[in-house]
Amino acid sequence: MNLFKWGSMLGVLTLLLTGCGKSGGGSSPIDPADNIPPTIMEPSVVSAAEMALVSWKTDEPATSQVKYGPSLAAAKDAKTDDAYVEEHAIHLTDLNPDKKYYLLITSADQSGNTTDDKFYSFTTLSSALAMSPLLAKANQGDTFALEIKAENVTDLFGIAFDLKFDKDYLEIVEEEVVFGDFLENPLTLGMPAKTGDMLSIATTEKCGQAGADGSGTIVTVSFKAKKEGRTKISLTNLEMRTSTGESYPDFNKLPIVGGEVNIGR
Repeated sequence: MNLFKWGSMLGVLTLLLTGCGKSGGGSSPIDPADNIPPTIMEPSVVSAAEMALVSWKTDEPATSQVKYGPSLAAAKDAKTDDAYVEEHAIHLTDLNPDKKYYLLITSADQSGNTTDDKFYSFTTLSSALAMSPLLAKANQGDTFALEIKAENVTDLFGIAFDLKFDKDYLEIVEEEVVFGDFLENPLTLGMPAKTGDMLSIATTEKCGQAGADGSGTIVTVSFKAKKEGRTKISLTNLEMRTSTGESYPDFNKLPIVGGEVNIGR
C-alpha cells in the first residue's frame, strides 16, 4: 500500500467534507459528537391587536420555529425560519384582537439537536396602531417598506401624525410614500427632504362619509438603510378624529407598537 497516496486522499477528503459544510449558507459542518441542544434565552413577545413578534436568543446558531394557538392543545399553527442564527425573530400575523394565545418556541442546531422551550402565553391588544413589520430588517444600502396600520378601530374619520427617525441610519424614499385604502382622501403634509428626519402624515375620509371600522393600512413608507446598527422609528404628535369631528376616544392611550429596525446585523 502506498501510504503517501492514502494519506493524501484522507487530506483531500477532509477538505471536501469541510468545504461541503461551509458551502452555500456559510454554515459549519455537522459535528457527529455534538449531542447538546441549543439553550433558549431571553424569550419575549411584543403584540399588537392582530400581530405579534416573538423573539429569543440561543447560545449557538439554530433554526427558529413558533407553534401557536388559542390553547395549549391547539398550539399547532407554525411559523418557521430555517436559517441558523443566534438572535431569533418570528412574526405572527392574522391574530384576533383581545385574545389569549399560547406558543411554544423551538430551535434546532446544525447537528439536529432540538430544544422545545416551555409554553408561553400572551394576550393581543383590543386595538392599536402598528408599524408592520414590528421589527424591520434590511442590509446597508437596501430599501424596505414600513406599513402604518390601524387595527380594530371604530369610526376613524381622520388621522395625523409625525414619523420621526434617525437620519444617520435611515432616509425616506419620497416617491414611495403610498397611502392605503383604509381612509379615502389622503393628504401628505410636510416635505421630508426639508427636515431629513421627519415625515408628517394627514389623511381623512371624504366629507359626508362615515368613519372607517376595522383594520387597514393608513400609509406605507419606504426607507433606505444607510448604515449598520439598530434604530427606532417613532410615531409622535398623534391626532385622531371621528365622523362627528370629535377627538377619537382615548386616542392618546391607543398603543403604538413596532418601529424597531435592524440594519445588517
